[in-house]
Order: sequence, then structure tokens, then C-alpha cells
Amino acid sequence: MATRLGDPHLIHDAQTSLVTDLLEQGDLPGVDATLAAHRRLAASARQPYLEWYAEHYRVMRALLDGDLSLAETTLFTAFEQGRRWNPELALQWFGVQIYGLRRAQGRLAELRPELAVWVDQSRVSSWRAAQAFAELQGGERDAAREALASLVGSGIGIPRDYSWLAGLGLLAELCAGLGARKEAEQVHRALLPHAGVQVVAGIGMLHLGPVTRFLGLTGA
Repeated sequence: MATRLGDPHLIHDAQTSLVTDLLEQGDLPGVDATLAAHRRLAASARQPYLEWYAEHYRVMRALLDGDLSLAETTLFTAFEQGRRWNPELALQWFGVQIYGLRRAQGRLAELRPELAVWVDQSRVSSWRAAQAFAELQGGERDAAREALASLVGSGIGIPRDYSWLAGLGLLAELCAGLGARKEAEQVHRALLPHAGVQVVAGIGMLHLGPVTRFLGLTGA
């Protein structure tokens, strides 16, 4: 429908939704085909908004390929582009991807000051789980345990919003790192219905891995 209307912003919205769905299904050829179409759209429309999103998708693909140097260079370039016209959204996408990058680099503990701010200011529920895992990586086990207890008490304390599955994945890593068996059982049960899906954060901005990996962590 968007293509028939010829509206580049509607086409962009459809493509970003499709990228997310294809990533969740693990269809990487489909992801690449959609991203190629999105780059062509950005080039033809010459809209900074579309070009900015295209840069962030390059970061996502670089992270998937394990090219962390390219991911870091492109990410900071994209952030400079985005914050000139939409600082709030630019910080949101930067935050999601810098978390994925530092996680891949084994440098999550460096983000603890920023994560404390994002937890206070963001409406995205999974940031508290992300913060707790960074605390664990930084050796603050007591703080991480306290956070886990608040997030997984009598039930999973993460709302079922669009970041819910990403939050469960982060909780699985936290349970494994702390050896928290009781909490791991709850997270495991919550993950089970999604065993065939890949975990994606944001609108396809970050791929965190298959649900089966997180089930393996909680199961162990």
C-alpha cells in the first residue's frame, strides 16, 4: 500500500517493521534484501531522516557480522547525524546499539553511569535488566542481585511491551551470571513459548541472539 501511494516515509515505516519481523524469524537474506531496498529509498528520497536510519541499520549488520570496528565508527557518525534534529530519538537508538557494541566488546561496565540515567529517564522497561547485567560485569554482584530480586520476585517484573522479550534475554544472562536458580526457573518458563524466535531490541536496531541460547542459560 505504501509503495502504491509512493510516500517515502510510509515505505520507510513498512520497511523498518519488516526488518524487525525478519530478524525475529532469523531470515537474514530477507533482512539484507529489505535493507538494500531501504538504502535505495534513502538515496532517492534524499531525506536526512531516512539516511540516518540507514546508518543505524549498517551498525546492526556490522554487529551481526562481528565487525566491531565498523560498527563503532558508523554508530558515532549516525549519532552525530540524528541529534541535530531529534536528540531524544537519536539518544534512544544510540543507547540500544552502544549497549550491544560494548556487550560484544566485553566493556559493558563502562556504561554504568549512562545506564543509570537511561533507567531514570526512559520508558523502555528492559533498561533496568540491562543496567543490572552491566553491574554484574563490573563486579557489583550485590547490586545486580538486588536488581534481579526486584525484577523477578513473585513474577516477572517487566511489562509486556515491545522490549519484553529483550528484557527476558537480559534477565537470563543475569540469572546465569549470578547462579540464581529460583529466578532462572521463572525466566525459563516465560521464554519457553518463544523458543523459535530471535531476540531483537528496538525496531530491528539490535539482534541479541536466539531465544534458545537464553533458554540454555536458564536451563543450565
